[in-house]
Amino acid sequence: MPISPLTIVVIDDFRASREMVVLAARLLERELKQPVLVSEAASGIEGLDLLRARRDDLPLLVILDVHLPGLDIDGRALGALLREEFPDLPLLPFTADRRDQTREDLAALGMLEPVYKPVSAEKLAKRMRKALNEHGPAAGPLHAFVAAQARQLDVLVRASPIEQGVRLAVFARAHLTRAGLERLLSEAQSSAPFTVALVAGQRDLVLNAIYRSAVSVLLAAPDVLDQAREIAISTGVPLLVYASAHDAAPLYRDETTSVVVGPTDAAELALAIRALADGRRYVNSAVQELLSLSRRQQDIVALLARGITTEQIVRKLGISESRFNHLITELYDVLDIPRSRAALVGWAQRAPLSLLDEPR
Repeated sequence: MPISPLTIVVIDDFRASREMVVLAARLLERELKQPVLVSEAASGIEGLDLLRARRDDLPLLVILDVHLPGLDIDGRALGALLREEFPDLPLLPFTADRRDQTREDLAALGMLEPVYKPVSAEKLAKRMRKALNEHGPAAGPLHAFVAAQARQLDVLVRASPIEQGVRLAVFARAHLTRAGLERLLSEAQSSAPFTVALVAGQRDLVLNAIYRSAVSVLLAAPDVLDQAREIAISTGVPLLVYASAHDAAPLYRDETTSVVVGPTDAAELALAIRALADGRRYVNSAVQELLSLSRRQQDIVALLARGITTEQIVRKLGISESRFNHLITELYDVLDIPRSRAALVGWAQRAPLSLLDEPR
């Protein structure tokens, strides 16, 4: 009786990497004495379509490139989406990115310990065999948030791909802020091709860049918000503000302002740039809902997300139970959700509560 083959999917834009997985699969085949079939996808979109098409016959393992370039979904965001749609499917990241932060991000999104490029076929085969018997770590609180971003990005990539001609100017006074935005933008370019025309802290330099280089989007920090708004109005260039949760709360009340709340990942920044380049305002509805709550309401949902009881919340916040019940009723109305504790806890667990971790 013939032995059923093991199936593996590799999603990687680099052909040599896909060929290495196929070669490792041949070694694994000889070791296991069982056929191993490899399906290849050269993009995240192609890989997502492949897995959705075989939903009733899923592979035993997905090997996923972490940084997918061009008009595509970033590998970390794609991994979060795959983990949501196929919760029992092991995801093995395949990357040259050895940074501790990347490894921690992957684990928080429910993926296995990465295998690093370059790697020999023998070592890759050994890691693949181990991965076949592993379950990914429990996804962290940002998993649902990143998966939702990936779904939006999937729609945008298919429907209205951004053009290569998009040019971005970054305006921030603080040197560390400019450096941080440059780093994030370099990652975002793998999901939304654009050119960074200028990174500056002086208004005149930004204006000159806009007039000289036909800048498409102005990305600004809150420390130069008034000047950035003036530039956007006078030049007609759409403005995107990158701000902390504290600074972003009043910005959401201005329906003309597009805002990304940090810390975030490159996938969301790419999503925002796509929206502005396409002539649309960008806001993250999950973040907007969270920031619309009062500080006391935010404290309550943060505690509910941790599974803390009513008695413990009342004691911790120093309020009466009747006051607590009143605040809960307000939350049902503000969030427009069913009036049940389960619905409120579910909302709290999906909310990007990590944005509130900064001192307030």
